[in-house]
Amino acid sequence: MLKRNQILLQDWQEEYIKFVSKTYDVSISEAVRTIINITAVVLLKELFPKYKPKISIKNIAKAFTKVQSGEICEEKFYLMMSDLYYEARKIMEYRMAQKKK
Repeated sequence: MLKRNQILLQDWQEEYIKFVSKTYDVSISEAVRTIINITAVVLLKELFPKYKPKISIKNIAKAFTKVQSGEICEEKFYLMMSDLYYEARKIMEYRMAQKKK
């Protein structure tokens, strides 16, 4: 379920979010969610090396490159995004469980 939140961004952050949004033809909200999820997977994987996500950041990067060049269709892009969101959720849940211990 999506919830509405307001965030304040620096000008340069807003410019980048708009750039991502336009480049990948997604909404600004989707661009922000994607960046948060990628960051969570990358950062938490480094902080908690015992957790092994089923998605590789190298594969995500390759997929984004292929989207830009038109090598993969929109449907495959959204399937990849779904995998990313799932893995981000799982690693965030893992992190929160670690905090409770």
